Amino acid sequence: MAGDKEKLKREQGLRLKEARERAGYESATDAAKDLGVSKDTYIQHESGIRGFKARAEDYAAKLKVSPEWLLWGKPSPGRMAEIQNLLGAIPEQRRALAEDLVITTLDRLLKEGR
Repeated sequence: MAGDKEKLKREQGLRLKEARERAGYESATDAAKDLGVSKDTYIQHESGIRGFKARAEDYAAKLKVSPEWLLWGKPSPGRMAEIQNLLGAIPEQRRALAEDLVITTLDRLLKEGR
């Protein structure tokens, strides 16, 4: 159980780093200043040493990602844009079915740990 929590914190830290880089911050120090947290705290969040669930909403808003993605990986920002573009190309009368299929598939993959 403890190993699972540590793994989750590492994965969250990697997503936080990816979001920071995509948002244009060159360093964790720059992001920490703009996010209003100490450099040490932010670095611990990004490295997976400390969890950041309490700050996920603030981080997500500033880094232009969803808190769900930061915390649970549902789905990555670049992939979500790609999915939305593909769904937009589907004729409207079939779009709801396609959206349901995408959501069902993503949920299944997340439950399987892929």
